[in-house]
Amino acid sequence: MRRLAEGEEGFGLIELLIAMSVMAIGIVAIVTAFTSGTVALNRASQASTAATLADIQMEGFRKMTYASITPTCAAGAPAVNVCYPAPVPKTGPDGRTYQIKTAIRFDCGLGTLGGTVPSSATCTPIAPATLASRPAKLVTVVVEDPATTPAKELFRETSTFDQATG
Repeated sequence: MRRLAEGEEGFGLIELLIAMSVMAIGIVAIVTAFTSGTVALNRASQASTAATLADIQMEGFRKMTYASITPTCAAGAPAVNVCYPAPVPKTGPDGRTYQIKTAIRFDCGLGTLGGTVPSSATCTPIAPATLASRPAKLVTVVVEDPATTPAKELFRETSTFDQATG
């Protein structure tokens, strides 16, 4: 009996080291899961706030008449095809700063766009077709995170406005 006990000297210490190693690996895995969950929640919060800011901006355009959706471009003159007003920085309810960019573009469902100023934009039929559509305004609102370089796009919303809508 004494020989059996002598052959197992230090065996309890090895078992203890193995158990502690397994437990340490498990704890590291749990901490990593919590960290990645926190990062995912922050990203979701930022994307949700960006979507809300874009929707608020788009609702402002939806309240306007078709004729009044003609902003002055950042360069100072209105454009026929695309107009990019200056970006607007906004602070969201989460305390972060977001950058809102708007693009307004005239578009034709059928035909090609013609005209020299937004008020005279027309759609010309493409030969041999004889149909042309009314020009529509395609408004795109993009919300970016200015804290990243280059600015990371968080949300994009697009809506089409037709002359018949107001």
